[in-house]
Amino acid sequence: MIIIIIFKKERGQLLLTNDQIYDHFKSTYEVPKSLRRYRDPNDQKPAFPRIEFHGIPPTLEELSSQIKRTSSKSAPGPDGIPYIVFKKCPSVRKHLLNIYGKIWSGKQIPECFGKAIFVLIPKKDIVTDPKDTRPIALTNTISKIYFSVLQTRMTRFMLSNNYFRPNHQKGFLPGISGCLEHNTLLSESLKDARRSERQITVCWIDLENAFGSIQHELMLFALRWYNFPPLVRDMIASYYSKLRFSIITKEGPSKSLSYNVGLFQGCCLSPITFNIVINILVDKLICNEKKWGYRFKFNNKYTESILAFADDLAILTRNPKHCQVLLDEVDKFCEWTDGLRTKPSKCHCLCLGRRNTRYTSYDPGLSLGGQYISTVTENAPFKFLGRKIDNIGRTPSLEGIVDSFLNDLNKVDRRIE
Repeated sequence: MIIIIIFKKERGQLLLTNDQIYDHFKSTYEVPKSLRRYRDPNDQKPAFPRIEFHGIPPTLEELSSQIKRTSSKSAPGPDGIPYIVFKKCPSVRKHLLNIYGKIWSGKQIPECFGKAIFVLIPKKDIVTDPKDTRPIALTNTISKIYFSVLQTRMTRFMLSNNYFRPNHQKGFLPGISGCLEHNTLLSESLKDARRSERQITVCWIDLENAFGSIQHELMLFALRWYNFPPLVRDMIASYYSKLRFSIITKEGPSKSLSYNVGLFQGCCLSPITFNIVINILVDKLICNEKKWGYRFKFNNKYTESILAFADDLAILTRNPKHCQVLLDEVDKFCEWTDGLRTKPSKCHCLCLGRRNTRYTSYDPGLSLGGQYISTVTENAPFKFLGRKIDNIGRTPSLEGIVDSFLNDLNKVDRRIE
């Protein structure tokens, strides 16, 4: 008999007052809207689309497909209407289709689509600073279905015109196991480097509050940059002009606040709009890489030097010099966005190479925005997309996994006692 025990990580504890929470989110998001007009980022503009955006109003087939894929357990938004209503009452969909058609033709998003409730997810076991929470936006189901159709069409437009490069950016793309593919490439590159004693450099970049730092004007610029038609740009501009949220606290929902910067985490539209913005950076880095990725010994092929999964970025190069050039480009891009910021204290690097006569890991002295990037140490492995990597590029051993499992069993024993 085999017993499988699944350990669910307990959520952290929020040691925050309601005033702390409200004041933090008010000062972070209810700020004056940026009036900056973004200029071309000194890059060649993407070619005109070969395949035009599918601009007709949502169809019944699209609505039914999106509703079928949703989970009945998903939490509803401020209006309290769950997905189950649209799953169990197909006749409602025709009325929904009529509403969506009018919204699509008018290119104006209703105010109720822009309302959200924020649920705070702790990032640490004990949270004493609101910055250590992840705000998940619960929007109305009727808006989520509408924007699911729109984001599907936007993703198809970006992929069919080769604006997205799935070898580099794998975040939220259909049919792609992004975490697995990036981690496999990274693991095999490091393994090949160790076996052949070749030089390799990896740097993992942390963007501080990435989704919450995107200026709305920057997002609209990115849509123009990648040739989205006015229909899409006008609808999205209308939506982001009406974003408002309240926060769930111990005493119930807070007062409503306007959301003047950033993208809702939890909104169906946020992953695709974020990817479109960050794709400007990916394109810039690809243009500068000049085959700077790691070169495998067995087939002499180069890896991609940019590995992205939404805001999780890794730079993979043959040597620290090339890595530093790309890091400088990341810094310039963040400055250009007038919102995105790197967090060097949470960035890490790993460099393997020959020092004197010995092949080993060493500190390459990389920096980002003038701040030093620390190296991965033996006692503190770095985790990228769910997989840990130690100071010589190995994943944790089976013994380490067994030890972790036994520790969890001991926790169960103590609870039973």
